[in-house]
Amino acid sequence: MSHHEVEPAMVGRDAELAHLRDRFRGVLRGQGAATLITGEAGIGKSRLVRDLADAARDEADVLIGRCIDLKQAATPYGPLLEVLRTLVTARGADSLLESPALDHSSRSAFLLLLPELVDAETPDGASGSPPFPSEDHSGPERLREAITTVLRIAAKTRPLILVIEDLHWADEGTLAVLTTLLQSITETRILAVLTMKNDGRRSNPARRFAAESERTRVLEQLPLARLGDEEVRAMVNGLMQHPLAPQTFSQLLERSEGVPFFVEELVENAAAPLTDSLRDVLLARYDRLGREAASLVRAMSTSQSPLPHATLVRLVSLPEEELESALRETIDAGVIAVNESDNYVFRHALLREAVQGELLPGERTRLNRALAEILQQIADSDTKTAPLSELAYHWDQAKDPEKSFIAAFAAMRQAESKYAYAAAVRFGEHVLENWDESLAAAEEAGINRLKFLERFASILRNAGQTERGLTVVDLALDEVEGLNDPVAKASLLQQKAYYLSHLGRPGREPLILQALAALDSDPRFEIDLGVVRLKAKLLSLLTSTLMHLGKLTEAVAAATEAARYAEQCADKALLSITYSVRGSCLAGLGQVETGLTDLLRARPLAVNGSSLMKFHTNYSDLLNILGRYHEAVEVAEEGLVVSRRYGVERSTGAILMQNLVEPLLELGEIERVEQLLQLGIDSHAVRIQQVYTLVSRVRALCWRGRAEEAEELYRDWAEPLHQTAELERQVWYAQLLMEVTLATTRDDFEQARLVILRMLQDERPQSGNQRRLLLEGGWIAAECRSRGHEVSTFASRVLSRWESQPQEMQDPYCSSVLRGLLNPSADLLDAALSASNAESVPRIFQVIVRIELSRLLLASGERTRAAAVALEAQDLCIELAHETLGQHVKKLVQGIGTGRTTSADGSPDSLLTPREQQVLDLVAEGLSNRQIGERLFISAKTVSVHVSAVLRKLGVSSRTQAARSELVSEVRVN
Repeated sequence: MSHHEVEPAMVGRDAELAHLRDRFRGVLRGQGAATLITGEAGIGKSRLVRDLADAARDEADVLIGRCIDLKQAATPYGPLLEVLRTLVTARGADSLLESPALDHSSRSAFLLLLPELVDAETPDGASGSPPFPSEDHSGPERLREAITTVLRIAAKTRPLILVIEDLHWADEGTLAVLTTLLQSITETRILAVLTMKNDGRRSNPARRFAAESERTRVLEQLPLARLGDEEVRAMVNGLMQHPLAPQTFSQLLERSEGVPFFVEELVENAAAPLTDSLRDVLLARYDRLGREAASLVRAMSTSQSPLPHATLVRLVSLPEEELESALRETIDAGVIAVNESDNYVFRHALLREAVQGELLPGERTRLNRALAEILQQIADSDTKTAPLSELAYHWDQAKDPEKSFIAAFAAMRQAESKYAYAAAVRFGEHVLENWDESLAAAEEAGINRLKFLERFASILRNAGQTERGLTVVDLALDEVEGLNDPVAKASLLQQKAYYLSHLGRPGREPLILQALAALDSDPRFEIDLGVVRLKAKLLSLLTSTLMHLGKLTEAVAAATEAARYAEQCADKALLSITYSVRGSCLAGLGQVETGLTDLLRARPLAVNGSSLMKFHTNYSDLLNILGRYHEAVEVAEEGLVVSRRYGVERSTGAILMQNLVEPLLELGEIERVEQLLQLGIDSHAVRIQQVYTLVSRVRALCWRGRAEEAEELYRDWAEPLHQTAELERQVWYAQLLMEVTLATTRDDFEQARLVILRMLQDERPQSGNQRRLLLEGGWIAAECRSRGHEVSTFASRVLSRWESQPQEMQDPYCSSVLRGLLNPSADLLDAALSASNAESVPRIFQVIVRIELSRLLLASGERTRAAAVALEAQDLCIELAHETLGQHVKKLVQGIGTGRTTSADGSPDSLLTPREQQVLDLVAEGLSNRQIGERLFISAKTVSVHVSAVLRKLGVSSRTQAARSELVSEVRVN
């Protein structure tokens, strides 16, 4: 504390402080952590943090950032700017910026936040414009990743305690950065300590952030309770030289309600009669100030930010000596303090709010105008670090609509350039609402309404408010109708088509065609390369739209035309995107090799994030459809590296995550799938990206037999899923696959058969996505047949559709498996058994084929071989950890009578299974897991599962003890 009083010892917080110190000791060992301290105003959150920081400064750098209550004008990344500037002061800019871990893009993003570090010699940019192309839509993620990377780099040299005070006032940009940081904080030497009042609205973004972070277990909450009676007594005794009279203490106890700050203020005023008004308690110190000191404090209450001395001198216009005298009086009275940056602040936010309430209406306006004029001069002289958010706020409070309008527009542009779209939205709203009253100011500042609307719509979309962005685009289209500007109209129509796509709504195709028609009427077309590029983009967008609608022939034609214009304007990235989409369309039309050639042509032309992501997404998807699962995994993994480089792994990279998860599921890698799905998806991801990840999440839950959770997840997303499926053919097939998976998980194969029939009866153009569903049709036919249903017609239709596919889609191994399941005979199923081991066949069919073969053998009287095949299926289920299939195998084994069984996770029912007995006997012979696997023709991993089960059932801890068991060489099964 900077005022004269000795700060009292902290009371009643020993356990909380010990917990934070324990967390800090973990950080010193490389175990990062994050704690949110919550409690009402005055409960002691800041004091607890201060005591922790004071004790840790010898071992760590303490970085403190404070959120400021500027209502809707919060400064983008405000507390983080304070944190980063403190870090730069402590470590030096060069040590941070020259780290090999900070790539060019991250360095540019960092400099965007701290433009004062940019000079003529700085190689990474010297302008306030975003360092990434706007069409990449990767700026926000990359900026968040850049801040996180800088903090990680700094923590490697020396641990960090990152403190963010008053999180309830945080802007969305700050919360987004914290979300990114917390996701990987356990791998750093960073202790993040956040403080937040717990009396905010549920809709408060900070409360939503806290709830989600707690849910994902990256943030713990540390609530501070009010002090008990004895703790209040201890605090009072520490503050006073003499104890209070019992009656006075009882009154103080009642008035303070155990809130430490109120206790302190009441003790300060103990000589006077205690008041019932909390406001009077807070103003007691203020009321004792002299006239000039009180006037100074009222002026300071106008600013929500700490005030530098130079600003304060200009604000109050007092002679230097009188100002210093008044300041000293306010500090001695415990009203004002000097913070670690040598700026003046109120000792507590509650004090500032109380003093601010003392301002007269005219006085409030005058002081806000005076502060706005000072901030305006700063902004005019230094555009890099201009506090535009505060400037807009104070001009608004000063009731100057025109200057408020201009400042809000500048603040909107500044926030947009830093990818703080939520803040930019608020300033843009102010501009739009006050446009009619500020026409002269807009004209004087050169603000064009049409360009503003187009820009504001884009900001809304980037802020996740696409619906409102669509409304603003419509306003802009109304404006353009009175102008003879086909290019502007086409650009707006393109923007509207994008927004409809993000919202999952129909109507994109006619908008794009209308935009193309407008361009064709422009005399600049074919001459102006900018117009040519716009046409190429529109045609590329049309290609994607037609592909999603399943109009593949038309899509190929549009792509060919788009490629011609992209070549004309030498746009490599756009040409790459066009080839990627055309390649997928050609493959869907049966021209698989030609499509693959197009995709491979796209790769060397992919020179930015968008084109690289499109190539990896489309190529991995096609490889997965073709059953080239290992290649699909490799390409998707390469794409995820790209998405991480551009900071979009959890948003636009979500589709690539799906493209990695799908082939991994087919390869039986369920544990890795679950690890990937735990990474989640950014809440700002558009709906189509969230829908794609839904497929994998449902399939993974069903794999584990968690049918109820899968059903609930599917129901929660049913409406957006159905809407998107109507617009995107691929999503329609994904929806069918989910429905089949859910039906088979709940053992309703008749319902699964109806889903496949729905696909077979659909008259729209077919797609390669049907291939995986047709394989499911083979399993469904086998299960329905085993339950006595007539399936010959169904089987015939499935096989006919399979054989109608392009030859490249008819993998011979999958064909063999499907024929064996649809028309089971000894020869066909033996061939299917061999084929099921091929890499192009989903691994679960190794189990499915064995189930059907075992049934056939049992029906033909070959009980011994049927049992052996069933046990192979059981081993595979254990290895795959496929609970749903495990239940089918369990019933089969019980029906054959081979003995008691285990579930898919290897847990015992009772005595040893036949396979476990075999494993035990071989363990007794001294064989290793690998040798046992070779003897029994199973994997070493499966042997390990069996050995663990045997040890558990026998109640022993070693293989040696198991080998001595009385069960060795005894078949103990039911």
